[in-house]
Amino acid sequence: STQSTGSDITDVILEEFSLHLQKALLNLVYIAENGLPTFLAKLVFESKSKTHFLNVLIWIIASRFKLDLAELCQMFTIKYDMSIVNLVENAGLPIETSKLLIRICNSVITANNNNNCG
Repeated sequence: STQSTGSDITDVILEEFSLHLQKALLNLVYIAENGLPTFLAKLVFESKSKTHFLNVLIWIIASRFKLDLAELCQMFTIKYDMSIVNLVENAGLPIETSKLLIRICNSVITANNNNNCG
Protein backbone atom coordinates (compact mmCIF):
# COMPACT_ATOMS: atom_id res chain seq x y z
CA SER A 1 0.00 0.00 0.00
CA THR A 2 1.29 3.43 -0.85
CA GLN A 3 1.22 6.28 1.59
CA SER A 4 -0.17 9.55 0.29
CA THR A 5 1.73 12.78 0.79
CA GLY A 6 0.51 16.28 1.40
CA SER A 7 1.13 17.16 -2.23
CA ASP A 8 -0.99 14.19 -3.38
CA ILE A 9 -3.84 15.43 -1.22
CA THR A 10 -3.33 18.98 -2.47
CA ASP A 11 -3.45 17.79 -6.08
CA VAL A 12 -6.72 15.96 -5.47
CA ILE A 13 -8.24 19.00 -3.75
CA LEU A 14 -7.18 21.26 -6.62
CA GLU A 15 -8.68 18.85 -9.19
CA GLU A 16 -11.89 17.90 -7.41
CA PHE A 17 -13.03 21.00 -5.51
CA SER A 18 -13.53 24.66 -6.27
CA LEU A 19 -13.91 28.04 -4.66
CA HIS A 20 -14.51 28.23 -0.91
CA LEU A 21 -14.47 24.49 -0.24
CA GLN A 22 -11.16 24.16 -2.09
CA LYS A 23 -9.66 27.01 -0.07
CA ALA A 24 -10.94 25.57 3.21
CA LEU A 25 -9.57 22.11 2.44
CA LEU A 26 -6.19 23.52 1.34
CA ASN A 27 -6.04 25.47 4.60
CA LEU A 28 -6.73 22.28 6.58
CA VAL A 29 -3.90 20.50 4.75
CA TYR A 30 -1.60 23.46 5.47
CA ILE A 31 -2.53 23.34 9.17
CA ALA A 32 -1.97 19.58 9.32
CA GLU A 33 1.46 19.92 7.70
CA ASN A 34 2.68 23.10 9.42
CA GLY A 35 0.65 23.57 12.60
CA LEU A 36 -2.01 26.08 13.55
CA PRO A 37 0.37 28.80 14.83
CA THR A 38 2.19 28.83 11.48
CA PHE A 39 -1.12 29.05 9.62
CA LEU A 40 -2.29 31.94 11.81
CA ALA A 41 1.03 33.74 11.29
CA LYS A 42 0.48 33.34 7.55
CA LEU A 43 -3.07 34.66 7.90
CA VAL A 44 -1.86 37.78 9.73
CA PHE A 45 0.90 38.39 7.19
CA GLU A 46 -1.37 37.92 4.17
CA SER A 47 -4.05 40.22 5.58
CA LYS A 48 -1.66 43.07 6.45
CA SER A 49 -2.46 45.11 3.36
CA LYS A 50 -6.20 44.43 3.37
CA THR A 51 -8.98 46.49 4.91
CA HIS A 52 -9.87 43.72 7.38
CA PHE A 53 -6.32 43.54 8.80
CA LEU A 54 -7.27 45.03 12.16
CA ASN A 55 -10.17 42.58 12.57
CA VAL A 56 -7.94 39.61 11.70
CA LEU A 57 -5.19 40.80 14.02
CA ILE A 58 -7.51 41.40 16.97
CA TRP A 59 -9.32 38.10 16.42
CA ILE A 60 -6.08 36.10 16.33
CA ILE A 61 -4.39 37.85 19.25
CA ALA A 62 -7.49 37.70 21.43
CA SER A 63 -8.43 34.12 20.59
CA ARG A 64 -4.90 32.67 20.85
CA PHE A 65 -3.72 34.70 23.85
CA LYS A 66 -4.00 31.90 26.41
CA LEU A 67 -3.32 29.07 23.96
CA ASP A 68 -0.38 29.56 21.64
CA LEU A 69 0.20 33.25 20.94
CA ALA A 70 3.86 32.93 21.96
CA GLU A 71 4.36 30.13 19.41
CA LEU A 72 2.44 32.11 16.78
CA CYS A 73 4.73 35.11 17.40
CA GLN A 74 7.78 32.90 17.08
CA MET A 75 6.54 31.32 13.83
CA PHE A 76 5.72 34.77 12.44
CA THR A 77 9.23 36.03 13.20
CA ILE A 78 10.87 32.96 11.70
CA LYS A 79 8.73 32.91 8.57
CA TYR A 80 8.55 36.65 7.81
CA ASP A 81 11.75 38.01 9.42
CA MET A 82 9.82 40.60 11.43
CA SER A 83 7.94 40.51 14.70
CA ILE A 84 4.20 40.87 15.11
CA VAL A 85 4.91 43.83 17.38
CA ASN A 86 6.91 45.47 14.58
CA LEU A 87 4.07 44.76 12.16
CA VAL A 88 1.55 46.34 14.52
CA GLU A 89 3.78 49.37 15.11
CA ASN A 90 4.06 50.01 11.37
CA ALA A 91 0.53 49.11 10.30
CA GLY A 92 -0.96 52.59 10.66
CA LEU A 93 -3.53 51.41 13.20
CA PRO A 94 -5.16 53.80 15.67
CA ILE A 95 -2.61 54.57 18.41
CA GLU A 96 -4.65 53.23 21.33
CA THR A 97 -5.37 50.00 19.45
CA SER A 98 -1.70 49.56 18.58
CA LYS A 99 -0.67 50.16 22.19
CA LEU A 100 -3.16 47.60 23.46
CA LEU A 101 -2.16 44.91 20.94
CA ILE A 102 1.53 45.53 21.62
CA ARG A 103 0.93 45.34 25.37
CA ILE A 104 -0.83 41.98 24.94
CA CYS A 105 2.00 40.63 22.78
CA ASN A 106 4.63 41.91 25.20
CA SER A 107 2.86 40.24 28.12
CA VAL A 108 3.13 36.95 26.23
CA ILE A 109 6.84 37.60 25.65
CA THR A 110 7.39 38.25 29.35
CA ALA A 111 5.31 35.27 30.49
CA ASN A 112 7.05 32.87 28.10
CA ASN A 113 10.54 34.40 28.11
CA ASN A 114 10.11 34.55 24.35
CA ASN A 115 12.02 37.29 22.56
CA ASN A 116 10.53 36.50 19.17
CA CYS A 117 7.29 38.46 19.54
CA GLY A 118 8.73 41.89 19.92
